[in-house]
This record gives sequence, structure tokens and C-alpha cells, in this order.
Amino acid sequence: MGHSLQGIQCFPVIFQIFSVSRHAIIGICLTKTAMITEILKNRLEKELVPESLDIEMEGNRLSLVIVSTCFAGLNRVKRQQLVYGVLDHYITSGEIHAVTMKTHAPDEINS
Repeated sequence: MGHSLQGIQCFPVIFQIFSVSRHAIIGICLTKTAMITEILKNRLEKELVPESLDIEMEGNRLSLVIVSTCFAGLNRVKRQQLVYGVLDHYITSGEIHAVTMKTHAPDEINS
């Protein structure tokens, strides 16, 4: 016999499969996010050679704080264009939907 949940018959086997599948999907999403985060970190480090890089990804939203000498003498828009150039493939593919970033030259942090 099944269990009743608000008038709906739930059978133990179906409920167990749903529970396992739900956790497996969450696990896959976390793994994919972690993989993309690592790929992005490596790309940003290679292209921008930052002194420091703080990268967080939640779902398809990316948050960055980057300190790099390549930002010296550039205004905020030019800095963002450099970063977006590195992220372009991931934005156009939909893997990244939103980006927030803070970009600094090293002398701006130490001052």
C-alpha cells in the first residue's frame, strides 16, 4: 500500500526514486557550476594575470573582484570590456547570465 500525501497516493518505490533523482540533479548542477568556475578562474588568470582574483558563481550568476596591472590607466568601461572579452563564450552560450565585477589596478588597492 502507498502513503497518502494530501490525498495523493504515493508508493514507496516511486518516492525513493524521486528522492534519489532530485539529489542526483542537484549534485550534477553543483559539479557543473564548480567546473565552470574553475575554467573561468583559469581563463581569467591566463588572460588578465591578476594579483588577486575572487570569483563566485551561483547558478548562472558570476561575481568577480579582480586586481590586475592590466587595468592600470584604464577607465571602468575599458576594464569591463577586457573582462567581458574573456567571458564572451560563456555569456553567449548562456552558461553565464549575469556578471557583477569590481576591477582594480594594484595601486588603487594599496593607496
